[in-house]
Order: sequence, then structure tokens, then C-alpha cells
Amino acid sequence: MRDIVVLETMEDIDKDNDGKVSLLEYIGDMYRGEENEEEPDWVKSEKEQFSTYRDKDGDGYMDEEEVKNWILPQDFDHAEAEARHLIYEADSDADEQLTKEEVLKKYDLFVGSQATDFGEALARHDEF
Repeated sequence: MRDIVVLETMEDIDKDNDGKVSLLEYIGDMYRGEENEEEPDWVKSEKEQFSTYRDKDGDGYMDEEEVKNWILPQDFDHAEAEARHLIYEADSDADEQLTKEEVLKKYDLFVGSQATDFGEALARHDEF
């Protein structure tokens, strides 16, 4: 699946279909400013991120491997991060355990989460 995610990202951002993502394509995916408009600080920061961290070989482009490292970093566990996010958002008494009531109160959060297979897992389990 990782390769498909990288391929879809490349297809989405690589507007000139040259097999690599330029700084303009990278920024253009997130921000389209008006002519003579000053760039927001976050855009300047993203340009620096691109040059410093994303474009590892310094050629001015992100190739497929660099895009993969950007969107699927080796040291980042997406499932764990999503689980932590769900607990943080729903755990109203901050005891690091979710009750049935807490889940139901934030039902929309869980239904919209990949971690619950967009709500399908909630229907398969009754562990409360």
C-alpha cells in the first residue's frame, strides 16, 4: 500500500508529469497566493523545509524516494499517532482510558478515522 500512496501523491502534485516534484509544485499543492500578495510565514517555512529536509540530494526536486520519505517517514507510526489522537480528543476525564460514553460523545471523530476503518470497526466490536 505504501507504494500506491507514494504513486498517488506523485500523480497529484507532479503537475508537469516529469516524475519529480519541484519546489513550485510542492508549494502550489498547499498555497495559491494572489499576485503581489506577500507570502505567509508558513509558506516561507515550507520552502525552507523543502530545501533543507525534503530534497535530500539538493537537486531542486523531490524524486519518488524523497516523496516516500516525506509522506511515510520510517520512524513514524501512523496507526499509533492516530490512536493517540483519538484518545486525546475523546478522553474527557484524562484517565487515558476510553469509556463507552466518551466514544459515543465523540462518535463523529471515530467514524471519520482511518484507525476505526471509518467507523466499520465500531460496528464489529462490543467490548465496552
